[in-house]
Amino acid sequence: MKKFIAILLMTVCTLTAMAQQYSVQCQVNDSEGEGIPFATVYIYNSNDTTTVITSGVSDAFGKVDHKINKAGSYMMRLQFVGMTPQDRNFEVSASAPVAQLGTIVLTTQSTMLKEVVVATQRQLVKTEIDRLTYDVQADADSKTSNVLDMLKKVPMVTVDGQDEIRVKGTTSFKVYRNGHPDPALASMNMKEILKVIPASMIKKIEVITDPGAKYDAEGTSAILNIVMADGNAGSMNGVTGTIGAGVDNTGSLNGNANITAQMGKVVTAINYGYQNRNRHGGHTLSESEHTYTNSGNKLYSFNDSRASVNVHYGDISASWEPDTTNLVSLSFGGFYYDYRGDGVNNARMTDRDGNILYKYTTNGHAPKGDFYDLHGRLDYQHKTRHPGEMLTLSYMLSTNHNGSKTISTFSDMINCPFPYTGQTNDTKV
Repeated sequence: MKKFIAILLMTVCTLTAMAQQYSVQCQVNDSEGEGIPFATVYIYNSNDTTTVITSGVSDAFGKVDHKINKAGSYMMRLQFVGMTPQDRNFEVSASAPVAQLGTIVLTTQSTMLKEVVVATQRQLVKTEIDRLTYDVQADADSKTSNVLDMLKKVPMVTVDGQDEIRVKGTTSFKVYRNGHPDPALASMNMKEILKVIPASMIKKIEVITDPGAKYDAEGTSAILNIVMADGNAGSMNGVTGTIGAGVDNTGSLNGNANITAQMGKVVTAINYGYQNRNRHGGHTLSESEHTYTNSGNKLYSFNDSRASVNVHYGDISASWEPDTTNLVSLSFGGFYYDYRGDGVNNARMTDRDGNILYKYTTNGHAPKGDFYDLHGRLDYQHKTRHPGEMLTLSYMLSTNHNGSKTISTFSDMINCPFPYTGQTNDTKV
């Protein structure tokens, strides 16, 4: 028994150590006391200050909260363009998992030197008027991480516990690859695809904060542009996707499939969904009574109806990027639904004393109704030699259809306000 307890305690201690989170925290300010946004953070082992083991950046207010994999003695180097780097030694352990380094001030470099050789790491973040660029190749973690992990480090990008990606706090953004819309990364499989792409294949990640008309942003607030490393633009091959199906307590069915495939420079994404509501799930009962104030008359109505509906929706998109200056993309999608149903409605009008003024029963039948809305688009994009200049040729089409047929027959008619015993409506638009 004592041996079992000892083993149990050792297991608990091991799991606790494995679950321990270590980090270093500080505030990076300039000489005026203002926080320095996106300052580069490099972490070294204290006994080897030449090899970076992990890196990151401060947030938009200069705050650093950098995670470290295990306990030990480390050195942190803070670096920002035009400022003198600052180094700080620290330790993290099970008893002190968070190293608080307070406020660290970076001062402007002003020393004049006749000759100097500078050996330093590349800045992880570069800011421009319309975009922010994260240099993935300069991040030591890119060698062992995937692209989704790297996105967690990019300023203005957040990835929550369900791997939902937000740019500037919203999901209303577009995903480009090498400056072109990418149908795979724009699909519902985006997070699964990013998980399987090694970060070492990525050169940089751009957050384009002011897309402008040239990117055809269509009202989106930002563009996430993933730039592949040289030689990797068309090297990914494979298929990824998800398939799901379900049934509710009425027996109605639903299903979906999201599949993305890349073969060389051709990328194809297919999304399909199906929703069914059977007659049991589409059964409704309603009863109403309206009293007219002036006359005191009352209109009573009782309705019993059943309907079945089938809904299909989806889209397919494909792109071919022969080189970094040309892109051909195709998209087609829409939805279709059909329905059938029947029902009975009893209507009765009485005066204030309860005498029947008129009554009738309607038996309704909808043998078939359907609707579809389809749309497609073909685009050719060419980047010129002038920075930011792009030629786009597009062809778009759209079509829809609405058809319905209902048959109504009237019975138990007393003093009906209409002279017919049935009607048929057949509509096609």
